[in-house]
Amino acid sequence: MDCLPHILAIALHSQGGFNTAVPGLVFIHPNFRHDAGLLVHEKRHAEQMREAGTLAWWWKYLTCKDCRLNAEVDAYRAQLAMNPEQIGTFARHLCERYYLEISFEAALAFLQSSEATEFEHG
Repeated sequence: MDCLPHILAIALHSQGGFNTAVPGLVFIHPNFRHDAGLLVHEKRHAEQMREAGTLAWWWKYLTCKDCRLNAEVDAYRAQLAMNPEQIGTFARHLCERYYLEISFEAALAFLQSSEATEFEHG
């Protein structure tokens, strides 16, 4: 849990200028407002929050590495439908931005896998 302050900082002030705080409240930096794939990604997080309950989702996201991985893989897979050519970028984000301690190769495998994540099960 040593990374919790860093994860919380990312959640409160996203590195990319975007974040879903609660369902229906998505912050997108003006530089990214035309990125439809990013909006799909953040909308997926809003759906995850509605499914799990906002506070429960945030608690799991901030305290459980596997839950954070599942949430991000699910959201990046949704984004890949809009931007399949960016799979390498998304894999790099997964292995560098979320304190998941996974390799680029593992991140790429998660994104390419047809296995459902926890959030895709509903």
